[in-house]
Amino acid sequence: MPHSATLFAVVATLTGVCLHRADACKICLPMPQTTAADLLIESDVVVFAREDPGKPFSYQAVEVLKGALDSTAIDLFVNSSTRRRLEVNKTLVVVLARDSRDQSWRTVGIADGIYQQVVRRILTVAQDWSGPAGAEKRCEFFLTLPGRDNRALFELAYLELGRAPYRMIKRAGRNVSKEDLLAILQRREYIEWRPLAILMLSQSADAQDRKYIEEHFADCCEYSLTLNLAAWATAYIELNGATAVERIEQQYLAKPGRSDNEVRAIVAALSLHGQDGHTHLRDQIVRSYEMAIRNHSVTSEQIAKELAKWR
Repeated sequence: MPHSATLFAVVATLTGVCLHRADACKICLPMPQTTAADLLIESDVVVFAREDPGKPFSYQAVEVLKGALDSTAIDLFVNSSTRRRLEVNKTLVVVLARDSRDQSWRTVGIADGIYQQVVRRILTVAQDWSGPAGAEKRCEFFLTLPGRDNRALFELAYLELGRAPYRMIKRAGRNVSKEDLLAILQRREYIEWRPLAILMLSQSADAQDRKYIEEHFADCCEYSLTLNLAAWATAYIELNGATAVERIEQQYLAKPGRSDNEVRAIVAALSLHGQDGHTHLRDQIVRSYEMAIRNHSVTSEQIAKELAKWR
């Protein structure tokens, strides 16, 4: 049997293998998985609202964008921060969505004029976002949104891209500004969002960005760091290809000693490239998998599932 098929046969005797297709980048999934767009699409009613002038701290719908309302009154509290923003800027509205399951209201965001246009557009085109082709259209839509000049839209687009396939994340990395990525990598409030920024930064042609990635991966190796290790390893492979895989084998897989969390992160990086990145390295990655199983049995089930996807 071919090399990968032989290894698969061995692993399959150890674990149950689930055959399924999941194109989303697994390394980015720790980010919030429900986006504003999801809320808009899944809700039965979506409205623009402001504080009810006759009932402080209560919402009143000023425009219904989706579904129908029996009353403009909405059973949801206007917090003090939102209240102040609405008072200062009369053009702002709050986007509210009603859950079709329990009829409860959720706040999607505070919208200026540009954000309001985007909400309208999402509700118009979302019907075309089903299936694989639709997922591509959805990603393309969010790639075109404004950058850091409109922070709310930037964050919405960023979260959407975090669920995209790696091949599309690579494309995004060539279009997102370095300043936007560094803002994610340096600001504390975005600590859980950093894997995506790391992957996109690996598409930069700047030698300083390359050095930045290589130094962070070196720190992971030397100090047994696990925070964002899968992303740093993925970016390192993106930059250095087969040479990077060889170093990863030597540092993490060739012998016991690394923690389970480190090895799982490394296998995730190898899997991402074998599935949707440097697929020409698959044979070399299979060799890496053999080392992982031999020295770190914790990876067996993870590897079996990946090989099943590759058939």
